[in-house]
Amino acid sequence: MLRAWINNYNKHLLGIAVGCAVTAFIGDWLFHVTSDYLLTRISCVIVFIIAMASKEGNKKLALKKKGLTPGDLRNIEFVKNWEVTRKTGLTKYCVVEGGLVTGIILFIPISVVAFFIVGLETILSNYRNLLAVSSVSLTIAYFIGVVIYYIRWQTNERRFMNLTDPLRLLS
Repeated sequence: MLRAWINNYNKHLLGIAVGCAVTAFIGDWLFHVTSDYLLTRISCVIVFIIAMASKEGNKKLALKKKGLTPGDLRNIEFVKNWEVTRKTGLTKYCVVEGGLVTGIILFIPISVVAFFIVGLETILSNYRNLLAVSSVSLTIAYFIGVVIYYIRWQTNERRFMNLTDPLRLLS
């Protein structure tokens, strides 16, 4: 009910919320009601929520006029993005995006787990131990990233083919 009301009166409601936020800021600034501008912060959060609801309502209205659903929009965006990504090739996708990017992100939690398994005192006692644990963690993270992106490639290719294959509709 609230969402429908916001969608119907979003232009007026957003204007009123912005006006209240400006008034709260001026009141906080002039009268020093609170030293941390609490009223301004609260009103800014309210404006943000109303603006996001308004944007979502406008997007749904535009989709409804075109006869599309949010799922259709996700599929269209996926096909556009995947056409560009698949041109880079499987190897580059898995090695660069999976191995390097995701591997570096996974390196930190894998290293923390390895430090607990091996023991922090053992690792820090010798730089070779630290280097060995770090290199093993990095290798594991790299291969996990490659495997994850290989599986994602297969899944995305299947989805892409299902969405773009015109013969799929005939069978």
